[in-house]
This record gives sequence, C-alpha cells and structure tokens, in this order.
Amino acid sequence: MKKLHRHNHFAKVTFITCAIFALSFGTWFNFAKPNSRVANAATMPTVGAPNITVSTESDLITAIASAPAGSQYVIAVNGTIELTATLQIPAGDDIALTGGGVLSGSGNFGDITVNGSLLLANITVTHDSNSNIGRGVLVNLSTSTLDMLDGANITNNNGSSGAGVFDSGTFNMWGGIISNNSTATGSGGGVVITNGGTFNMTGDASITGNSSGNSGAGVYMDNTGGTANSVFNMNSNASITNNSNTGTIGTAGVRIAAGIFNMSGGIISNNVSPYDAGGIGNSGTTTISGTAVVSGNSAGTIGGGIENKATGTLIINGGTISGNTAGTYGGGIYNAQGGTVTITSGTISGNIATTDGGGIYTQDYTALTVSAGVVFANNSAATFSRMSPSDQTLYDAQIAATSFSLPIPFNGYNNYDINYNSDLPTDICPYNSSLWKDDTNCVEPTEPTPPVIPGAPNTGVRFVIK
Repeated sequence: MKKLHRHNHFAKVTFITCAIFALSFGTWFNFAKPNSRVANAATMPTVGAPNITVSTESDLITAIASAPAGSQYVIAVNGTIELTATLQIPAGDDIALTGGGVLSGSGNFGDITVNGSLLLANITVTHDSNSNIGRGVLVNLSTSTLDMLDGANITNNNGSSGAGVFDSGTFNMWGGIISNNSTATGSGGGVVITNGGTFNMTGDASITGNSSGNSGAGVYMDNTGGTANSVFNMNSNASITNNSNTGTIGTAGVRIAAGIFNMSGGIISNNVSPYDAGGIGNSGTTTISGTAVVSGNSAGTIGGGIENKATGTLIINGGTISGNTAGTYGGGIYNAQGGTVTITSGTISGNIATTDGGGIYTQDYTALTVSAGVVFANNSAATFSRMSPSDQTLYDAQIAATSFSLPIPFNGYNNYDINYNSDLPTDICPYNSSLWKDDTNCVEPTEPTPPVIPGAPNTGVRFVIK
C-alpha cells in the first residue's frame, strides 16, 4: 500500500514631449496639469518657508485669496481653526498648508474643495464630530491636484462617499495618514477615485481604520463620469490596513469597481469584510507584482485576500498572497465565473478556506492559468483531494506550478491550493503526539511526528493515499 502523510497543512510623470516615463512605483501620466509640481508627479514636492501664518478662518481665506497664481504659496496654520464653510482652493492657485495646525469642520459640509493645487504637510483636516456629515478633501476637477506629505492627517470625517478624500483629478499620497473616516451607506471610507481620476500612493503613506457601509472601506475606485480609466498606483511601503465594512456586502480593503489598479509594492492587510473580498475586490484590471503583499485579510464568505469578480482581470507577476481567510471559498483568491486570473510568479501561502479552495477557488478552471515557479505552501481547506486522471489534460493546459501544500502524488488540484473535489479513495488516520497510532492500514513505526502548523483545519490527523 502506498502511504503519504501530512499534518496541519499550511505555509506630474516628467514631461519630455511624447515620451513615457516610468519609475519603480509605476508609470504616472498627467497630460492635463499645467502646474510644474503636478506635471512631475514622479518627484515628491517640497514645502518652502511660510509666506504667512494664520490662526483664524478669515485670515486663512484672505491669505488664499491673496496668493499669486502659478507658484507655491505656503500658509502656516497656527492652532485649531474652526471652519464654518468649505474652504475653496481656486483654479490656478498652488497652495501649501502646513504649520502643525488643525482645520476642523464645524458643520455638515466638506472641509476643503480643491479646484487648483493643494499640498498638505504637517497639518490635520478633520471635523468636530463624526456626526457632522462632510468629507475631508474634494479634488474637484480633472485638472485639480492634491499632494499629501508626511505629517499630514485626514481623519474623523464622515461623508456619503469618499469620506477622507474624493478624487476626480490627481491625488499623490507621498506620506501621511488617512484614518478613522467613515461613510454609513456609501463607498470609500478612506478614498474614492472616480471620473477618470488618478491616485498615486507611495512612501510610508497609510490608509487605516476607515469604515464603509457599502464597499471599499479603505479605497473605492470606479469610472463614473470619466472618459478614461481611473487609475490607482500603489508601491513602496504604502499600507492599507485595518479597514472594515459595517454593512452586509462589499469589500473592506480596496474595491476596484472599474479602472486600473497597479500594486507593485506596499501591503494590504488585516482588513475585514463580513461578506466578500477582505483585501481586494476587483471588477477592473488589477496587477500585483514586485514586493506587494496581500495578507491577513478576512471575508465572511468568499475571497479572503482577493475576490476577482465576473468582469475582473487579475494578473499576478510577483508578490505574496498569504495568511488570508474566507468563511467559505477562496482563502487567498476567489475567481468568479467570467473573471480571469493569470499568475506568472509569486507566493500563495498560509491561506485558509473554511470550505474549499484554501489558496485559490475558481469557478472556471480554464480562466485560471498558473506558470512554473509559482509557489503554493501551507494553504488549507476543509478537505483535500487527489486529481482525477480524467482532468489531467485540463490541468496540464492550465497549471505549470510544481510546489504545492501537499506532497507527491498531489498536484495543484488538491483543494488546499486550488479548489477540487474527487471521489478517489483516501483514508484519514489519527496519531498521537509522538508516534503514529498503531493501525495496520497506516502506521509505520519509524515515521516521525508530522510538523504542527497552527490554525489549519483537520488538526490531529494525517492523510494516507490508499
């Protein structure tokens, strides 16, 4: 009898006429931005010495109105300024707000509307109370730009959507924190990107602790009203963490309803959805590569790490999908009928599905392609399977990876790594802490105790192929 055993299985752009400029954190295009800081989005802007210091709302409004068009005008905010109406940044102006102060909305209105260019550095944008309905910053026009540097904080705002930032232009988040913003019934507790807008997130920028009653508690992107795709580029050490949905549907971390999401670095982690898509919910085109990490996210039903929906295209050219959990299917990745997933490189490890597809669950095996070199390790589901010989041709056409959570003769269609169920005979044999149980069907006295992998289903058994 052939015996194999396993226990607790786991594991603006710099313009040169008609040229394309690409850096490690993505290719950023902004052909409609006349301001030099916007046109060179691949270079983090700096803040000059303050032109003026203000401590009242009227002084702040006057300073903005007095700013010369076309060059940076730095306003230092001293203390807390109570805003009684939305602060307007006019088209053509390039305003920098700094100084360590606080801008706090005192009513049901947004704090800042940007029609020109605004840079936030060492300043907080908030509301007096979360009961006040008003977002932090509206990037209003396709030619509008918001830059956010370290020390900037957009927090405790509450809007119908895009409670922290609503972006229809260009939003470059070089640093700073967007936190604890909420939308009770809408999408995008932290950030909304729409109307063909662009969001570039890099450095140590953080979006954390935001909530949404619908979808995209951290970030929500669509193309509503836009003539071109909205684009979200994420890289470096940027993080989207600990965001949560408060409703019964929708994504917790990043929801791509439409548009293009390029994640070449950073981390999306510890986001929680009571329904589907803990980390990423994709209906557009999402590409994961480089040092990107999607980890520790959870969904009550499907797609703990990523849910690739019916119109979604998911491409994984590197990075790590690990430690995600799903209440039913697809601990790491769930691919719906109509979606396509192509994995050329990367690691899918330590993901758990309570039912099927610990690493990946796909509704269409022909829509999942996995290249050689992709590593599956320590994924787990409720049951394991061996592939039926009748599916060998399909498997050979779609799956080339050779490293899996279960040993030979298992391959990727083992339900731990890729969802699969067959009626091939198996036996499950208990063991004690030091030696296999004395069972003539499965014991070998010289066999070592199998490794313990905490958190895996089926704890306390080994699997034997008859």
